[in-house]
Amino acid sequence: VKDALNAGKYQLAADYYQKLAVADPENALAYDLQRGALYLDVINDQKKSIEIFDAIIKSHPNVAEGYYNRGTAYAKLKEWKSARKDLDKAIELRPTWPEAYLNRGFALANMKKFDDALADFERGIQLNPRIPNLYRARAYIYKVKGNAALAAADELRAAQIEQGRY
Repeated sequence: VKDALNAGKYQLAADYYQKLAVADPENALAYDLQRGALYLDVINDQKKSIEIFDAIIKSHPNVAEGYYNRGTAYAKLKEWKSARKDLDKAIELRPTWPEAYLNRGFALANMKKFDDALADFERGIQLNPRIPNLYRARAYIYKVKGNAALAAADELRAAQIEQGRY
């Protein structure tokens, strides 16, 4: 798998993960999550990633990563209600996951639920104040709400984190 990934042969790596999951059932969940993540983030085939995460959720209904990743795939497809539902479940299963709050807040913002999105971004920042995208997302909400000063402060904070100055 590593050689395929290093060579940029992502489809081949996904195929290897699938074979590994069959050959090593004890670690199949980890391999399936890796395969789904490849489709989600690298191959950029959201429908295939949703198919993989559907199977993971069916066999492991209490694993937050399945819902988080499927919710992220739905968000990439701009299917905001489905994204929110899955991210709600991911947060229910793992309430201390800041990236889940970021992604759910993103879905809520796209559903024009700005106050709920703001609450999610703030919760994510409470959980991990070192994630610049949480500040950028909150800055967007501040802009929508007409507070340019708070938006600018959050943009600056995000840049400082990225430059290692915060």
